[in-house]
Amino acid sequence: MNGLLGNFDSAKFIFIACDEESWVPTPKEIKTFFPNSLCNIYKAWGHFKDNFKDIENLFHIRRSGIQIHGCWNNHGRIISHAIRVENTCSRNSFFDLKYGDFIVDSLQIGNDSLSKLDLFLQGAAKMNSAINSVCECKNKMDTTSELAKQMSLKDSKIASPSESAVAEIFDDYGLEARAQMSNALNKWYDQAKWSK
Repeated sequence: MNGLLGNFDSAKFIFIACDEESWVPTPKEIKTFFPNSLCNIYKAWGHFKDNFKDIENLFHIRRSGIQIHGCWNNHGRIISHAIRVENTCSRNSFFDLKYGDFIVDSLQIGNDSLSKLDLFLQGAAKMNSAINSVCECKNKMDTTSELAKQMSLKDSKIASPSESAVAEIFDDYGLEARAQMSNALNKWYDQAKWSK
């Protein structure tokens, strides 16, 4: 995302989702709403498409929950364009009114906050993968138990493991960790939200 910041340490972005290119505000229109600012419009599938990955993941997690992150990468696009303006700009209610149906979110982001988001998302993907692997162990235990019964094996731990012990380990496994990850991401988002 850093390339999108240009020569600025941070900038304000309006992320939009628009199917028709003709509905996207032009630079001239944006200048009427933010007259004293340099502005740029980026296509999500354009030159900086790889830079949108973390922001797209942020929006997917906010819609569907932290548990989806890192589990698969076949998410649909949420953002079609990003409009960058300078940090000195205030929100423009007339812009919000005219383009409100297309606005996904508005964030003020910088190199520091983007680096933190990237590191967090990498860690969250690894943690989700690890949690899912542990939870998959319960399914493997069930399969092993069935195989032992079919083969008439007399291993009590395999054939009939303690239900209370299994429940203690696996019930709600990772729930607290995911809640903490979700809280950390919400904190990042609250700090980045461009509200005024």
